[in-house]
Amino acid sequence: MAYDDEEPEPERVTDPEAIERSRQGIRELYEVRRNVLRWVYAGLGLLAIIVIVLAMTR
Repeated sequence: MAYDDEEPEPERVTDPEAIERSRQGIRELYEVRRNVLRWVYAGLGLLAIIVIVLAMTR
C-alpha cells in the first residue's frame, strides 16, 4: 500500500497503558477469530460427513 505524502503520519503511541489496551484488544480479536474458525471447521466437517453418508446410501 502506497503512503500518501499529503496525509499526516499517524502519531506513535508511547503511553504504556494505551499500548497495553491495544495489545489486549488484539488478543481478544485473535481469540474471537480462533473460535470462529473452530466453528467453521466443525461445520465443514459435519457437511463433509453428511455428503459422504448421502453418497454411500444412494
